[in-house]
Amino acid sequence: MYVSDRKYLLEFVESQLKESGYQFIEISRIDEIVKLSQPAYSTNVVIGKNIYKNNRKGHFLLYHPNKWPKGLVVEVRWQGVNGTVDEKFPFIVMNIKRLGLETVIVMGGGNLKPEVVNWVESQIGYRLIEVFNPAQFQNWVLEGNL
Repeated sequence: MYVSDRKYLLEFVESQLKESGYQFIEISRIDEIVKLSQPAYSTNVVIGKNIYKNNRKGHFLLYHPNKWPKGLVVEVRWQGVNGTVDEKFPFIVMNIKRLGLETVIVMGGGNLKPEVVNWVESQIGYRLIEVFNPAQFQNWVLEGNL
């Protein structure tokens, strides 16, 4: 599984949602999706406040009446060039644990430092339920976890 940039990683994740039977629903807030009776997802939904008390949006918010009745957030992070994305992961993890919605992170890109991936994986627990590369995410989906 090869994903060439952030845009394609987002498209890849969305294709996995659709293949798993999730229907796209245009919503703006989390409380709108949990009223549904079918598997659904939306993008860029305000899911709460971050540690600075500003609105926090999730890349994908999923709802499944049996598997994710309170919602599941899928965060997508890409590091294609040297930069500061790795410095943002503590902020991301703090927000995940503060918000209280179960979340998975899908990380991709050729410039992700192994130390960063290892640190993020070490943070699994209390709402951060898994950290994946694209192939691992695909396998998780194929195993019926989504």
